[in-house]
This record gives sequence, structure tokens and C-alpha cells, in this order.
Amino acid sequence: MLAPDAIPTKDKDMKKQQPLVVRRGTAEFTLTRVDDRALDALGLDAVLVEEDDLFWMQWHSPRRVPRPLSLPRFFLMMCQRFGDSGAVLDTYKSSFCFPFRMVTSKQGRSGDYVVLVGDWKGGLRVKLFRRGAESDDARGWIDFVEEEFSREDFHFLVSYLDGYLEAFEERYREHILVEAPDFLHDVEAAQLLYGYKDGRPFVHEFEDGDEYEKVRARLLEELGEWKARLVANLEWHRVAYSTFTMSTIAKELGVAPGHEPA
Repeated sequence: MLAPDAIPTKDKDMKKQQPLVVRRGTAEFTLTRVDDRALDALGLDAVLVEEDDLFWMQWHSPRRVPRPLSLPRFFLMMCQRFGDSGAVLDTYKSSFCFPFRMVTSKQGRSGDYVVLVGDWKGGLRVKLFRRGAESDDARGWIDFVEEEFSREDFHFLVSYLDGYLEAFEERYREHILVEAPDFLHDVEAAQLLYGYKDGRPFVHEFEDGDEYEKVRARLLEELGEWKARLVANLEWHRVAYSTFTMSTIAKELGVAPGHEPA
């Protein structure tokens, strides 16, 4: 994981970030970035919408054309457009999480949602929660509400975001004459390392745990000053993680009740 101030963002103040408005036909979906404290409050009455595992299998298929953005490119452009990653994530299985509040307007009906844009065991994963809903499913899920935000709307949103960030990356390269910063993220559960080095993105996957640790140590040494920042940031994540406690979203992410740091 990288230090919270390691990636220069377009605007550190999330309140000044412009919402992302996604239109599909006559429907409109407005995503506004929120910080972790706001996410905690929004999650109190939010219920997870059923996850579409088949969609994600197809999304990550090596036969998919065109290929979606790689994790380092996706992460860096998310930071540039929406500010730094939040700290509410399982650091064993994930490396970033960008929370949004999404308001939908479709066929004269509005909906209120929380969207978490993150990664899971080495691949992009977007989770959707509907606010003000209740579930009678044993798994604690609810179905998509077609009149507000359908399964097809969700597929469209994920594809739109990937394409939007790719276009944003092109403009970023044209107008921001700064080389991409070197950084290293590790996803231990997937034995995956990714980031930027010498201005170029990289992704390394390993089947052998010893080789994973060896390359990780080498990259940390090559990145020099980043080693101390990485170690310090792990503790920063633990403190921030413990403040996100009792909401439905916290439970879904497997966050145990914690306490406010002293």
C-alpha cells in the first residue's frame, strides 16, 4: 500500500471534486465522491445489491476485447480525477477503495445508493448498496430495482467508468507534463504486485509465495524511500480501518467493531 499523500491528486479537497454524471438514454446517474466518515454514516441504512459474479468473470476474461484498464492505470486515474483512495478496505485482499454516493433518476423515479469502486484479489470490483432498503434474503442481499438502477445499468456504469478514465488518461498525458509517480501496491491474497516504476505501469502475478516475497522486497529496495512510507502507511490504514465500525457496508467488508483512535 502507498502512503496517503504519495499520489498527487487533481484536488485534495473532495468537496471540490465535480460529480460524475452518467447518462443512459433518458436515465441519469450522478456519482459524488465521499470520504470515509461520510461513508460510515451513509452505510447505516444501506443494503448490498446482489453481486453479478458472471459479469465479473467476463470482465476479467483474457479474451475480453477491448481489454479494460490495468489496475495501476485505473488506480492512478481514479486518484487524479476523484482524490486519494479511502482507507476502508481489507488490506489482505484489496489495495484501494473509492466510495461514492449515487443518486439515480430514471422514468420519473429516483434512487439513493452507495457505490464502492475498488479491487478484489487482483481485479477491479464495484459494489453497489441501496439506501433505505431491507433484505429478507439469508445472504443479506437485495435484487436490483429495475425502475431505479437495473443490472444492465450497472454493467453500463462499470464500462462507462473504465472508458471515461481511459479518455481522462489521454487528456492527463497531454496537459499535465508530469511523469507518473513511482509506487507499489501489493495484494497478498492474490500474490500480486502492481504500480508504476520509471513512469511505466507494471503488474506481476505469482504462483510461488517465495518468489512473490523476493520480488516484493527487491521492488521496495529499488523504490528506496518508499519502503518506510509503505510500512508507515500500513499502520495508518489500521487506525482508519478501526473507525469504520457498525454500518451494513462495514459488515459486508468484514470490518469488526472498532474504536475511534486516540
